[in-house]
Amino acid sequence: FVFASTASAVTFEVDMRSDLTFLPKNITINVGDTVRWPNRGGSHTSTSGSNCVADGKWGSALLSTGQTFSRTFDQAGTFPYFCSPHCRSGMTGTITVVQQVFGLTVTRSGSGTITSSPAGINCGTDCTESYNSGTAVTLTATPATGWAFSSWTGCDSSSGTTCNVTMSSDKTATATFTQLTFTLTVTTSGSGAITSSPTGINCGADCTEIYNSGQTVTLGATPATGWAFSSWTGCDSSSGLTCNVTMNSNKTVAATFTQLTFTLTVTTSGS
Repeated sequence: FVFASTASAVTFEVDMRSDLTFLPKNITINVGDTVRWPNRGGSHTSTSGSNCVADGKWGSALLSTGQTFSRTFDQAGTFPYFCSPHCRSGMTGTITVVQQVFGLTVTRSGSGTITSSPAGINCGTDCTESYNSGTAVTLTATPATGWAFSSWTGCDSSSGTTCNVTMSSDKTATATFTQLTFTLTVTTSGSGAITSSPTGINCGADCTEIYNSGQTVTLGATPATGWAFSSWTGCDSSSGLTCNVTMNSNKTVAATFTQLTFTLTVTTSGS
């Protein structure tokens, strides 16, 4: 039966009994668990091996009533054992040690990738992995272009883009990315209006707008009556009344309008 436990390891008791038995005779435990043999009556040993032949993995001294022997198992496998004085009387047992495995699931909010050390997680494409109990896994977040890493949840500890988890149970870690935004400012010289696609700029009245990183904005110039469009500055490219900018930083675009002028000519007839 279970004698004691911690967050990741358990201690099991197997009684050495005066009726020349181990109780329970056979147990299954996880890697990292401990077996404790208390002697409840008589003189007994816990000796690893089969067919009453020791294999050297462990061996207690001859225990008197009230004494105990303990061993922690750090490898998976099947381990037969016996009591040296009473093996021929059938005082034998078996310990089966299994490797406990837990699942790590990574989720994302926003755009970026998560990788792990040891390998197994590459999310994007592979966001779940099974790890042996006790494995320390380090997750690293890499934001996509135009995004920034924001925060972790579900980590045992974290620092910046790094998240640390120790696999003592099934766990889920979430990385949050936020999209970068930049401000587009439009100025005008002369008289005319500037509008944008996607919407946001209508200058005259509204000459600044925030756009997501990487977004392409097309500006269109419309001169006022009596004015003509002249030129752009600050565009990534332009053609006539149209200006194109890609929002990978804060940007300022200026449109220049020139007032139309006309010549008045006066002629006279006579003196």
